[in-house]
Amino acid sequence: MRDRKLWYIGQAEALCYLVARGKLTAWLLVPRAYIPDVRAVVAESHCACLVTEQAGDWAEVWVYYRPLAAELIGALPLVRALLPAAVSDWYVGSLCGYSTPAIESYIAGREGQEPLSGELRDEGPGDAGLVAYTAGRKSLALVDDDGVSAPATLIASRLRGAFTRLVGHVHRLLSL
Repeated sequence: MRDRKLWYIGQAEALCYLVARGKLTAWLLVPRAYIPDVRAVVAESHCACLVTEQAGDWAEVWVYYRPLAAELIGALPLVRALLPAAVSDWYVGSLCGYSTPAIESYIAGREGQEPLSGELRDEGPGDAGLVAYTAGRKSLALVDDDGVSAPATLIASRLRGAFTRLVGHVHRLLSL
């Protein structure tokens, strides 16, 4: 048991080393029982972390240094909930610093994964061109407070601000 705990602490130290030297974020799946120890290691390394709960006794620990990274990590639940799995995989891979060819190879290797191709449509005026996405039979959908499926124009109006901020953050990050 102690060896297992030391392994997670060592992994956290290694990820902090990478983040402190320029990697945008690093990710580690950790048993909940070890979260306090991992947090302490991250704090000692002058990095920060966000912890998200997972099924069972596990949690995701996202290590970062730059405040912008926290916003990008914070958008991950929205990305996972609203976009196809391939787009979510690309987002996570990019956050963790993987190259585009490595991400494409991972996505292509997933069993039963739809290819990352589809149609992007702008359903109305605005700054963000990505407001509706369809890939095969999958499409973006939104249900309002009354349980009524919302039309694409309403989806666009609700998501346009979030995507515009996300695109702006990514653009600023890439220009650093």
